[in-house]
Amino acid sequence: MSDTITVRGFAGTDPERRTPPSGTEVTTVRLGSTPRWRNSHTGEWASGSTNWYTVAAFGRLAGNVAESISKGDPIVVVGRPKVRQWENDDGVRGTDVEISAQSVGHDLSFGRTEFSKVTNGSFRSEGHQEPAEQDQPHPQQSAESPESADPSESADPGESPGPAAEPAQDQPADPQAPPWEGEPQLQRAG
Repeated sequence: MSDTITVRGFAGTDPERRTPPSGTEVTTVRLGSTPRWRNSHTGEWASGSTNWYTVAAFGRLAGNVAESISKGDPIVVVGRPKVRQWENDDGVRGTDVEISAQSVGHDLSFGRTEFSKVTNGSFRSEGHQEPAEQDQPHPQQSAESPESADPSESADPGESPGPAAEPAQDQPADPQAPPWEGEPQLQRAG
């Protein structure tokens, strides 16, 4: 039996693309997921603690993630979780959660995206790089993460993480309010 989870959040780093000795390309990106909900008594929005995940994509998905996702992007990840305990040289212990991605995409409740189908190892859209250019690694970002996975804090100063989504009629007009109004961001898939 294998667990599969779906996590919504924001890319906390640019993707890091590499090919280990095994030969299977891998791309990793940090994903921060901060639950938000509206306080029914005050009407104000509140945030919970940010959960951080390392998302690992392999093979063709690795290349597509590296070319499609940027720091600050709202993303949805479906994959298998793996919890790892670690201890550094100073005796400090911690826990990391890695998601072996099966699917990664932009969260369209925050904006729009353009899909370019990959054929024969290259993108059909003129806006994307050819395979020789794709092999350039992204600079490694710090694994240290900010307190919040807010896209305005994750993106580079002066950059917007993308166009703001217009609230639907049944959605709150508060620009800081997520469209799911307190729905858990970590969900088990059957």
